[in-house]
Amino acid sequence: VGLLDKFEESLDRYERYFGWNKRFVDADHKACQKSLVRNGDNKNKHKTYQEGDEIWELLKKKNEYDILLYEFAVQLYEEQTALIP
Repeated sequence: VGLLDKFEESLDRYERYFGWNKRFVDADHKACQKSLVRNGDNKNKHKTYQEGDEIWELLKKKNEYDILLYEFAVQLYEEQTALIP
């Protein structure tokens, strides 16, 4: 599992798990990865809301299952830390 919050760490983990770091170690690969980490891929601007605001609570309710899924992914990510050093 990878997390956007820990994007660079997730990319490194994928490389170790899938053995990509043994196949793609050239400078172009590392430059591409650094650019992706620095610039990101999701450049869409969205409004932000304060936790506790009416709109925040509506969005939280609407996305209840997405939030649960994300919390599970975070838990799984932490558990995998022991498996993928």
